[in-house]
Amino acid sequence: MTLILVFEIFVLFLAFIFHEKITILLSFLAIFLIFNFLLYSLYISKEREIEFLKENIINIIDDNFTLNIDYYINNKSLDFFQKIFNIKKETKNYKKNLEKESQKLKEILRAIDDIIFVINNNEIILKNKNVDILTYNSKSKKFFDTIKYNSLIKKIKDILISKENIKEDFFLTELNKYYLIESYRLETEPSIIISLRDITITKNFEKIQKDFISNVSHELKTPLTNIKGYTIALEESIENKDDNVKNFFKIINSNINKIDNLIYDFLNYSKYEGFKILNLSYIKAEELINETLFGLTLLINNKNAKIQTNFMLFDENHYIYIDVEKIKLVMKNLIENALIYSSKKPEINIEILEDENSYIFKISDNGLGIPEEERDKIFEKFYRVDKSRPMNFSGSGLGLSIVKEIVHNYNGEIKLTSESGLGSTFYVIIPK
Repeated sequence: MTLILVFEIFVLFLAFIFHEKITILLSFLAIFLIFNFLLYSLYISKEREIEFLKENIINIIDDNFTLNIDYYINNKSLDFFQKIFNIKKETKNYKKNLEKESQKLKEILRAIDDIIFVINNNEIILKNKNVDILTYNSKSKKFFDTIKYNSLIKKIKDILISKENIKEDFFLTELNKYYLIESYRLETEPSIIISLRDITITKNFEKIQKDFISNVSHELKTPLTNIKGYTIALEESIENKDDNVKNFFKIINSNINKIDNLIYDFLNYSKYEGFKILNLSYIKAEELINETLFGLTLLINNKNAKIQTNFMLFDENHYIYIDVEKIKLVMKNLIENALIYSSKKPEINIEILEDENSYIFKISDNGLGIPEEERDKIFEKFYRVDKSRPMNFSGSGLGLSIVKEIVHNYNGEIKLTSESGLGSTFYVIIPK
C-alpha cells in the first residue's frame, strides 16, 4: 500500500510539472503569434504608406492636384502632402502669370520703334526685333560676337566699364546715323538695359536750323553795323537838336542795341550748341571777373548796382584752369540777368570756390526771385518769366539756354535756389 501511495504521489507530481510546462509553452506561443501579427500589420501599413507616397508624387509630377487618400495613412503624411499640393498649385499659377507678363513684355518691345536689348554677362537675355539692324544672323547669344559695328561695340564696352547709367547722343559711324543711347542697370541682378533711338532726322534738322540762324545773324550783323554807324554820324551832324530829336535818336540807338544783343545771343547759341571742345588756359579769378564786369559797365552804372566778390581757391594767386571764353560768357549772362531782375539798387555777390574735383561759380542777387513752377523752364530756349520781366528790357530768351549748353558741354552742373521777393542764387559747377 505504501508503494502504491508513493507511486500515486509521484504520478501526481509529474502531472503537475508537465501541466506547468504546457502552460508556459502555450504562453510563449501566444506571444509569438501576437508579435508576428503586429509585424505583419506594420508591414501592411508601411506598404500602403509607400504606395500612397508613390501615387501622390506621380500626381504632383503630372500636375494632377487630386490627393489620393488612404484612411490607413496618418494625418501628418496627409498634411504634408496637402501642403506640397498647395505649393505646387501656387507655383503653377505663378508660372502662368509670369508667362503672361513675359508675353506682354515681348509684345510691348515689339511695338516700340527703339532698339532695346538686355545684357547679362555678355549675353543678350532679352531683345526686340529692331536689334536685328545691328546684328549678324547668328545663333550665338554672346553680345559682342553678334554685333556688326565696331563703334557700337566700343561704346557698349565703355558703358559696361563706367558702371553708371548714361543718356547721351551717339554717332554710329558705320551707318552714318545719330542715336540717343540710354543705359539702365538693374539693382537686383547684374543686367543692363540699353536702348538706342534713331535721332538722325532731328540732328539734321538741328544742323539746318543752326546753320540758318548763323547765316541770318551774320547777314543782319553787317547792315546793322552800317545803320548804327550812320545813325551816330547823323546825330553828330545835326546841331542844336531839340528834345524830340534827341529822344528819337535815343529810341533808335536803344532798338539798334537790342537787335545787336539779339544777334549776339543767336550767334553764341549757334556757336556753342553741342560744341564740346574745350580751350583750357590759366587766368586769375579777379581778372576773369573784371573782364566780365567791364562788358556790363553801362548796365551796372545805370542800375547803380553794388558788386561784391569773394574767392576761396587753393592757389594763393587765385589762378584757375578753365575755358576762359566759355566761362566768361556764362558769368556775363548770369550777372546780366541778376542786374536786370534785381531791385532798383541791386546787390550782386560773385564767388569763385574750389574743391578737389571742381570749380564752383556762385552768383547771388537780391532781386525778384523765380517762382518754383518756373525754375525748371528758365533754361529752355526763348523761355521768359513774363510776370517778373521788366517792361523796359527786351532780351532774346537765349541767355540761360547758352549757359546751360556751355555747362552741359563742359560735363558740369548748374543749380538754382530762389525765394520769391528775396532773390536767387545760381551755382555753376565745372570739373577741373
